[in-house]
Amino acid sequence: MTFEKKIAAKSDLELIEILENRENYVPKFIEYAEFEIQNRDISQEHLTDEAKRLVIAKVQEKLKSYTPLKGRFEPPSSYFLSKEDVLEITRNQFIEWIERKEDLKIDVWKYVIAAALV
Repeated sequence: MTFEKKIAAKSDLELIEILENRENYVPKFIEYAEFEIQNRDISQEHLTDEAKRLVIAKVQEKLKSYTPLKGRFEPPSSYFLSKEDVLEITRNQFIEWIERKEDLKIDVWKYVIAAALV
């Protein structure tokens, strides 16, 4: 099966995923995916919404293994979203990640005080 046929058989979402994860594909496949998505009647709003969902998933996945010792957190790139949009999504996900981490922290002083009172 040729690239053209493989691309034509893909759903809109699959094409968006290909373009958002272009580092996983050969340039010719990307080129056909870009051509196919331009030829389909897909609204810009739909493209943007799906791209946001995929970027959020990428950021969340990267945060699972992130520690401050690893250095700076690099936001993912996006084919459909501006750098500012990606940074905003990354910032919001980072804040949520920090809040979840804070919620899971154990306040050892509660146990120290409780032990002293017993």
